[in-house]
Amino acid sequence: MDRVSVEEEIDKALETAVREFRTALVQLGEEAQGGELSFWEAEKHFGEALMSFACQMLAVVLSLYDLSAKYVRYQGEVWRRGTKKRDKSYHSSWGKVQVERWTYQRYGKRGGEQLVPLEHRAGLIDGSWTPQCAEAMARLVQSAPPREAAENVEPLGVLPYSRSSFERVALSCGQQWEDNREQLEDDLIKSVEIPENASGISVAYDRVRIETDETVRDPIQWPNGRKQPREINGRMAYCATVTLHDEKGEPLKTFRYGRNAQKDQSTKLPGVGEWIIREQVRGDVEALLRRCPELAKRKVALSDGGPELERIIAEDFPDWTSLCDLYHLTDKLNDGLEEAGFSTSERHAKRRRWVRRLKHVNDAIDSIDGELALMKGAAASAARTYIDNRRSRLNYAESYAQGMPIASGHVEATCKSLVQVRMRRCGQRWTVQSSQAILNLRALALSNVWTEAMGLLTDQAVNDDFEVCEKPRRKAAA
Repeated sequence: MDRVSVEEEIDKALETAVREFRTALVQLGEEAQGGELSFWEAEKHFGEALMSFACQMLAVVLSLYDLSAKYVRYQGEVWRRGTKKRDKSYHSSWGKVQVERWTYQRYGKRGGEQLVPLEHRAGLIDGSWTPQCAEAMARLVQSAPPREAAENVEPLGVLPYSRSSFERVALSCGQQWEDNREQLEDDLIKSVEIPENASGISVAYDRVRIETDETVRDPIQWPNGRKQPREINGRMAYCATVTLHDEKGEPLKTFRYGRNAQKDQSTKLPGVGEWIIREQVRGDVEALLRRCPELAKRKVALSDGGPELERIIAEDFPDWTSLCDLYHLTDKLNDGLEEAGFSTSERHAKRRRWVRRLKHVNDAIDSIDGELALMKGAAASAARTYIDNRRSRLNYAESYAQGMPIASGHVEATCKSLVQVRMRRCGQRWTVQSSQAILNLRALALSNVWTEAMGLLTDQAVNDDFEVCEKPRRKAAA
């Protein structure tokens, strides 16, 4: 493999880039001194000149990842270098970068697929976007629609790309995470830091609605696909959390998960979305318990009491303390009080007393159930039915005394922050694939593991499996 003189390449590019940068600054200074530019305009022009300088120098650094050997072996096949370097524009955080690089074709074949070692060795996303650029665009789009993301960064003078580019790159990053999810998640949970004072762990599940575009494309009747009527259905997505707690039950760190239901709505069988999120939660819990056995002292699983969520907890965490969220219970109780004619102040006072009893008195739910029995109305009857169906999961006092959480606020917040804030804006519709890509990215960001996750993703994108080889010998004629 031929090696170039890095100093010579840098000096050559630097001489040109500095000369052009100086020329731009001189022109900028003359216009400013002559009163032709406000400082606001001058500052923007300075930024543009600086970005141009950065792109020229980055092009040199990127070119150093290229190969120049005449023959290379890649994935068991021999590839032959082209006759001359080809020029291509790549996309960086500062703008387009022009690089001349070698392309290869399979030895003994004409035409067909081209191999560009530079793109594989540098870990470029979709063969065009630098890792830092793709990461930045994905981070922006996971929190805001692509058009808004592009408009927000425009004043900064970086990421000078269209709305469609933001969308395409972000979805590509989310899909790449999905394609390699199992290995990446295994590596990620091993790398995250566990707080020193963590002494308990909780899991919680909930569901939230996403408007899903389930249109089946009909290119014959609708050759212009944009005009085809859309079939939009509300589908439930799963949210889950794994939270580490201190000895008082206070949260220290929360991992968040989001998954499309992806099930056949005509059957009652669990869909692939449910199985995957259950697999994600179980895998991370097992990894955390292996790393920190201390967490096993306080294990609690929480839900809002929905039958489907209780089934998941019973199947996956049968030996854990299982609780219904305290505040879902008190909401039911409040409905009964309201229908019974209690005033707002009376309801608040009674709820506070009930909550204190539930936290500190064993079997407090029995006495509360007795009070509800004296009230008339459908709401009080519904609250009693809720209690009867879940009585074994309403014993909060024992768990509270041991420093376990008794409310599922983390997963409730996850439903809002992970899904509702980003994916339920006015008029938004999602395909299963695009929504899952964004859910993947957003879960990483809200779990505060973005940097570690993107490091793993970009490392996975790098492929340096190139071996310089000699020209293969032709087989002798029979």
